[in-house]
Amino acid sequence: MSLNGKVAESKVDEFTFVTRTVQENAPAFGTLVKVRLRPGVDSPIAIGAIYDINIRADSYLRTLALADNGAIKEAELRAYRESTLEIVGSAVCLGIKLDDQTFTYEKPSRPPSLLEEVISCSEDEVRRFTADPQFIRRLLNWLAAPVVQDDLIFAIVREARALQPDPEAFVQNCALELAQRLQDDFLRLDALLRRFSNYLYWSKKSL
Repeated sequence: MSLNGKVAESKVDEFTFVTRTVQENAPAFGTLVKVRLRPGVDSPIAIGAIYDINIRADSYLRTLALADNGAIKEAELRAYRESTLEIVGSAVCLGIKLDDQTFTYEKPSRPPSLLEEVISCSEDEVRRFTADPQFIRRLLNWLAAPVVQDDLIFAIVREARALQPDPEAFVQNCALELAQRLQDDFLRLDALLRRFSNYLYWSKKSL
């Protein structure tokens, strides 16, 4: 899914965007996106990860949702599934793209400007940005509930794995980063490493 939205709310380490698209093209949890911090082609570009998605229903759709199944015509359902809906998403800033080869893994010095375009990172940008497991450090420093942090780390690693030249080594490097950062929280570390291990096992089984 290729996202194309606009910044509606902005803080130094997070931003909220709005877009319109059909429901099946709604952005996915963990998708990496990019946004300029200020207008102009020379602006630094923030890299963010989507952690919340809200699909907004209009009043008529809410009426359909409350109706008995038999009262909803298939044509009405199909029309709404194919119509564009307002989608509100939130992303945490994980770093800055300085140029095509260079990323930093710190939060921006300023919030992205309102109405700046939010678009999906390319596969090459995802591969390059996640190749350095420092993005995990940035996520663990984010002021969010640990369960949200952990789910987001897993989602990013899962999606980025297939883009790396050595997928297994990539997951192992991420696991080592987690082991260093969470060495004083064994239960949390163990739960995350088990998720990684199970994911690798079933990925191999599906080949």
